[in-house]
Amino acid sequence: MTIQELREKRARLWEETKAFLDSHRGEDGLLSAEDDATYGKMEADITALGKEVARLERQEALDKELSRAVSEPITEKPMGAKGAEKTGTASDEYRTSFWARMRSKSPLPGVLNALQIFADNAPHMDVCSVRISLFSKGNYLYIKDLLVDALLTAGFTVTLRRYIGRDDDSGYHHYVIDVDKEYIIKE
Repeated sequence: MTIQELREKRARLWEETKAFLDSHRGEDGLLSAEDDATYGKMEADITALGKEVARLERQEALDKELSRAVSEPITEKPMGAKGAEKTGTASDEYRTSFWARMRSKSPLPGVLNALQIFADNAPHMDVCSVRISLFSKGNYLYIKDLLVDALLTAGFTVTLRRYIGRDDDSGYHHYVIDVDKEYIIKE
């Protein structure tokens, strides 16, 4: 049976069930046990038909989905049609101009103009670097920390702190601190 036939059968059965219910009610509005069992069986048949309709609809939808093509077929030549006008960077005019410019010995006017605007050969900042050597016979760590804090507070950038070693002849510890200071040149 088709889905439509099952729907029609279910609708007819429902009308028969409603008619049965109306005709078999007693004066008190209730059904007898025998009639209740018959009504339950009719109602179960309607539910079963409804489940069958839903099952067939799911099956039909799944068949439709699975029978679809996986990919689109190629319907034209891979290289495209002859005579189609290419535009933008794919055009023949662009390609010939590009390669002519690449082979050319003269620089592009746009590049020359950009260099003239942005290259002025005048420095805008000056960076001064200093190496401070600290020699101490005793504990050098306290003096080193004081010196580094003073330099950082004054706006210097500490670029290197290194313990060089201890000279056995003189007994001095040698510690090096490199600092930079940046100065902006005003015009």
